[in-house]
Amino acid sequence: MSIELQQPNVVVPTTDLATLRALAAAGASPTAWDIVEARLDQFGDPGELVAPLRELRQPVLLTPRHPDEGGDPRFGQTEIRRAAVEPLLPDAGALDVEVAHAEAMAPTIELARSGGLSIVLSFHDFEATPSASRLADVVSAAGDRGADVVKLATRTRSGDEVARLIDLLGRFADRPLAVMGMGPLGMASRLLAAGCGSVLNYAAHGAAVVEGQWPVAEFRELLERTGARRPRR
Repeated sequence: MSIELQQPNVVVPTTDLATLRALAAAGASPTAWDIVEARLDQFGDPGELVAPLRELRQPVLLTPRHPDEGGDPRFGQTEIRRAAVEPLLPDAGALDVEVAHAEAMAPTIELARSGGLSIVLSFHDFEATPSASRLADVVSAAGDRGADVVKLATRTRSGDEVARLIDLLGRFADRPLAVMGMGPLGMASRLLAAGCGSVLNYAAHGAAVVEGQWPVAEFRELLERTGARRPRR
């Protein structure tokens, strides 16, 4: 199933089989999430994901995160990343690879694209939010590499840092962006970003994967109350 790029999707990240199976058991509707992310670097054997992924009723986003941007050290080796991802592509709707490692993963990205998957090229800064010009450069570089969605996740500790992220949604209104904060102002930034058009908005089913994620049911309720998303039916 492909992902919808014209709405603020709620994405639930998974890092273990128990959570993945719980999401599959929840069925299609009414659920608080639109997309399920499988953080492949966090699973011991990505082959264990084949059956649970096929049981999901929502599109799957495959994320083999590189250790440079928060992934497991094993996934510093390109061949391991590719081997983990490629068997799962037929059951996915999107693939997330870092902008910085898109060239190394180009064969896998092209394989995913040929299968109709959306390509998310991402950037993470766990220490701070870079300057506005640096963020714009990342968006442009991702676009040059053929991203369908550009994702930027940075640490947000001040209103100025949050504003830099939100400003990107207006500056690059012609392309799908996903922006989100982590840290002290992470929750505030994510609610604001979803309301301003961020197409991927991560929330937690159970314990938060990173500081700043809302509990998924609460996050979806707030999006509906503020008009960012229509109520579920």
